[in-house]
Amino acid sequence: MSTPAARTPSRKRKLLSVEEKLRIIDRISNGEKASNLSREYGIPRNSISTFKAKERELREFVHNCSQSEGMKRKKMRPANDEELDRAVYVWFEQQRAANIPISGPMIMEKAISLATELNGDENTFTGSAGWLYRWKTRHGIRALKISGEDKSCDDVAAAEFIPVLRDIIESGGYCPDQIYNADDTGLYFKCLPNRTCI
Repeated sequence: MSTPAARTPSRKRKLLSVEEKLRIIDRISNGEKASNLSREYGIPRNSISTFKAKERELREFVHNCSQSEGMKRKKMRPANDEELDRAVYVWFEQQRAANIPISGPMIMEKAISLATELNGDENTFTGSAGWLYRWKTRHGIRALKISGEDKSCDDVAAAEFIPVLRDIIESGGYCPDQIYNADDTGLYFKCLPNRTCI
């Protein structure tokens, strides 16, 4: 009676981040041996050759993604419609620069609008929750609760208004009991979201 052959355990595949792959490429370019790097990172030598062959793709991927998120990624999965992906990201960056809170539904609505502009009658983009999840992952965007008022105020205008307010108080002869701080007064008509994507 024969016994079944013992199976040798298969080697677990190791996935490196884009940053690690680029670091390996740079080290190879600086004269280090592929065999030494192969041992150090626990990957086959042919993987290093593949990284070197895909250097341009890797660098373009990091350039097209947000820099920090692109470096952490382990796989390069580009968007189905890269032009739309870039357009939505540019709009997103503009909104964040203006300190406008942005929610997931706002991003999807803008993406649908931009897809219609870019593709016209041939537009098939629907802006699903799955698309939003992948888009946010691609660009390293996450939703955070807005706390405090630092993102909703104009610091320069506030600083310039302090001496003006002081003059109004002094010239009007107002006492502290007559001064009311209304910055926390609620206005809920068409209220902005209290969470934003960053």
